Amino acid sequence: MAAAHSSSGGRTGSRCSRRAVVGVGLLCVLLLIMTVVLYMYHIKHQTSITTCTAERETLLSSITNLTGERDQLKSSYQNLTGEYKILQTRYDNLLKLTKWRKNENSFYFFSTEQKTWSESRQDCRERGADLVIINSREEQVRREREREREREKERDDRFVSLLQMFLINQKKERWFWIGLTDEVTEGVWKWVDDQPLMEKEKFWISGEPDNKGNEDCARFATTADGQKTWNDAPCSDRENWVCEFNVTNFRLNTST
Repeated sequence: MAAAHSSSGGRTGSRCSRRAVVGVGLLCVLLLIMTVVLYMYHIKHQTSITTCTAERETLLSSITNLTGERDQLKSSYQNLTGEYKILQTRYDNLLKLTKWRKNENSFYFFSTEQKTWSESRQDCRERGADLVIINSREEQVRREREREREREKERDDRFVSLLQMFLINQKKERWFWIGLTDEVTEGVWKWVDDQPLMEKEKFWISGEPDNKGNEDCARFATTADGQKTWNDAPCSDRENWVCEFNVTNFRLNTST
């Protein structure tokens, strides 16, 4: 009986051992399956993260590009606005030229009122021009002829209203400002474009310039004889003036 009981106990222990081994094996298989599943999930998750990251970078790049294009369009709009304002100013100035006289490549405006040299130049600059520059003998002759025609026109217009002309011309017009001054350095005469007065361009009246009473601005005498028509005068004097607009210097400036 003892032997039979011992044999039965051995078989029972063997079966338990096998069951334990099978159970452990099953657990290992389950762990392996779970590991594979988790690994595959991890790989898929990482792929999703990589894809999302790439899409995010693409979106960020697109946003950057769109921002750059927006800034370029904004800059282009500002440039066009600036160019429009410049063109509008030039157009307004050209409209004013309808009251000007054309000679060669320049237009000339002869004032009907009197101002100081600085005020006269400011008036010219507001018209998009500057005080006249006489830097050749031919231009000097043209100025003389223009002034003669101006005087003839005034004489022809007097029949319209003698009283009106009398009130306007309380003082007979004899002078007008030109774009020449030595305000910066006494004795060094320069045109308003900062070019120095050349010896061959000088048309001073005999004895001029004499700088009597701080005379730093040049004026054109319409009653002088010949081509010697300039004299220096105090810049604070009030005289007529002539503006010059040179068509060859007409340029658009998109940086003001």
